[in-house]
Amino acid sequence: MNPRERITEEQAVSPELFAVVERAKKEWQSTFDAMDDPLAIVDEAGLILRTNRAFFEGLGVTPQAVLKAPLLEAIHDDPAGEAAANLAGRIVSGAPSVVPAGPVRLKGNFMVRISPLPADGANPSRRVVVFHDMTETRGLEKALLQEKEFSHDLVSRSPLLVARLGGDGVIRYVNAAGIEILGRKRLDLLGRGFFDLAAGTKDEGRPSVVEAAVMAGAREGRRAEIARPDGTTRILSLSSVRMVRGGESEVVLFGEDITERSALEIQLLQSEKMAAIGQLTAGIVHEINNPVGFISSNIRTLREYASILIELEWVARRIEEGLVAGGKTGELVDDLAAYRKKEDLAFIAEDTGRLLEETEKGIDRIQKILSDLKRFSHPDAGALEEVDLANALESTLNIAWNEIKYKARVEKDFQPVPRVLGYGPQLNQVFLNLLINSAQAIDKDGVIRVGTRAAGDAVTVTISDNGCGMPAHVKARIFEPFFTTKPPGKGTGLGLSITYGIIEKHGGRIEVESEPGRGTAFSITLPIGGPPAEKGP
Repeated sequence: MNPRERITEEQAVSPELFAVVERAKKEWQSTFDAMDDPLAIVDEAGLILRTNRAFFEGLGVTPQAVLKAPLLEAIHDDPAGEAAANLAGRIVSGAPSVVPAGPVRLKGNFMVRISPLPADGANPSRRVVVFHDMTETRGLEKALLQEKEFSHDLVSRSPLLVARLGGDGVIRYVNAAGIEILGRKRLDLLGRGFFDLAAGTKDEGRPSVVEAAVMAGAREGRRAEIARPDGTTRILSLSSVRMVRGGESEVVLFGEDITERSALEIQLLQSEKMAAIGQLTAGIVHEINNPVGFISSNIRTLREYASILIELEWVARRIEEGLVAGGKTGELVDDLAAYRKKEDLAFIAEDTGRLLEETEKGIDRIQKILSDLKRFSHPDAGALEEVDLANALESTLNIAWNEIKYKARVEKDFQPVPRVLGYGPQLNQVFLNLLINSAQAIDKDGVIRVGTRAAGDAVTVTISDNGCGMPAHVKARIFEPFFTTKPPGKGTGLGLSITYGIIEKHGGRIEVESEPGRGTAFSITLPIGGPPAEKGP
């Protein structure tokens, strides 16, 4: 019985079963043809038994043209070549494998996956051969490799210090800029704890706030001073990103060398400070001239008193000589009484004490002004110290007093507050900027209120006035660098910008409320414990 007669017989015996089988064959072939990868089923000798649409359409032939044809002759450009021989051997062995296809007539760059189909009762052993086009994959691999090379080049050429630290802070990689900034050889850095190089980052063996912040993934810069072998110090702003590689935590560290910028910032602060002092020079001189004037007057009066006392010395000698000689002492006593009455020695005795007391106060006043001025104008050493805010405000008021006293009275409300850890000279500059602004906002008969109060783990300083106030559009810009509403030559526009930067550096905040015609109030809140993570100047 030939196959066609058998099929007819099977159809006659069980048409429903035959229909199910045919439908399953069609569904299987449809699935087979839906695959994007060219696929062929071959026998142990490599003869093609079945293909999918991607296979024969990729070759540009019909299915019948390749049926029973040797796979390698149908598809390979070089059937006798090394790649074809390797593929033929894998097909014969039937072992699962993935090998390069070599040059084939299909369009693309292929890898071949060979999977065995074991023999069953109806079929001998066969092989499923799938051609997977690697063009896109290899393009992605190439792109990834290029991206990796670009990233590495970017990191290695970056002007920032870039380092990989283990979870223990040990350096695993550092780029060229990092080597230059740290001033050490690469081999001296690899395997070394990064924070062993940073001054002040260890506290009795425990990590400092800087180290703890960086190892936790600090996005904002943390200031650290790096000691170099040549004895110099570099100031870095450190930020970091935590990541996991191979199940192990690492930190990618970025360090910007801000040594020169820090020096420039200090110079700018000093220049602005001296500019403020320059504006107050006339007033400071006047404040010194007042006590100098009455000290000078007192000294002239005391000189006159001294000449009278010298003359009194001669009178006393005459009385002494008369007593010794046993002469007419009565006349001498009368002369002394007349002299005392004439020169009013009782007044001189009383007035001398008063003049000396006034003179001492005048000298103290001058010394205080000069001391406050010296402390204010002295270059900032950039060191944290405990600052008594009430004393700082009193000292600043002393310097600015002549600018204020003809326009406003000062009302003080210094509630007891703890000292704060901060940069004293810089806070004095903040207070001076705000006090001068308040004075300049007042025409006459104004009030400036200055106060301190505790606010949890912080201290708040308030400086307010009942001056002209600010409209909303001016208030929105007062902290911008170089913004000023003063006439040319009357202000740099840096005072409040510098003020904002100083308060921000202290980890504090500054807020302002103002309304035209109703005055302005500045509120400064400073943490008692100092700048978080000690960002530095």
